Amino acid sequence: MTLLQTGVVGTSNKENEHRVPIHPCHLDRIPTELRDHLVFERGYGAPFGVADDDLAAACGGLADRDTLLADFELVLLPKPLAMDLRLLREGSIMWSWPHCVQQREITQVAIDRRQTLLAFEAMFRWRQGRKGLHILYKNNELAGYCSVLHALELVGRDGYYGPRQSVAVLSFGSVARGAVYALRGRGFSDLRIYTQRPSHLVADQVPGCTYLQMGREDGSVWAQGSDGRRRPLLDDLAGVDVIVNGILQDTDDPLMFLTENELDRLRPGTLIVDVSC
Repeated sequence: MTLLQTGVVGTSNKENEHRVPIHPCHLDRIPTELRDHLVFERGYGAPFGVADDDLAAACGGLADRDTLLADFELVLLPKPLAMDLRLLREGSIMWSWPHCVQQREITQVAIDRRQTLLAFEAMFRWRQGRKGLHILYKNNELAGYCSVLHALELVGRDGYYGPRQSVAVLSFGSVARGAVYALRGRGFSDLRIYTQRPSHLVADQVPGCTYLQMGREDGSVWAQGSDGRRRPLLDDLAGVDVIVNGILQDTDDPLMFLTENELDRLRPGTLIVDVSC
């Protein structure tokens, strides 16, 4: 089997995007025969205090960003934009979070240029033909965790200081779990988590949270508590101070939790953290 020369990009054209695909200190975990085929962007190690000479000694070499995109068969770039795919060589492979359904321009450019997109979001463990845990679930947890911390910083809120605040978290996958960890860590104690599963079927529950079921009927989303009664989910959202959306939507048939015409139902100053936008 011929191993592809892989360009590893460390900079992004996406605003405020600083993630990199490989931490320089983790290179020794990669087998030498694979590592020798990894060529990193010059300056890749600088944010981690790793000099170019040290990084070059641990991999297949260094090159500038444009060269990696134009000349390499496979490019590792976590969050590409359409402009990156236009620079990528025709017929090459981009390994990233492309989100093809949501990012139509990226998808169309890749089709037009006969490029292959390897999607991190489609990488799951499989067992006996059934899809299991997402391989990069910790990354998803961090998305929820960091989104909440950033939002709280921007609006200057905290769960330990100031008035007591209630929180509604929509869904309880990896993204929402990370959000809950952040909220609990910042002192928020009144957390209600809504899932499409009955509360007794929710695995690995975080202690101290209230779990409720939600669903859809006739286009409206309902919530159901332990008493078995259903009510519009909007009634619950209207009574909280923070709303975190962590749900993985069916893009062909999304759940609509709130419309623009219903915004006046929310409390003034309600913080909405739309992680899954």
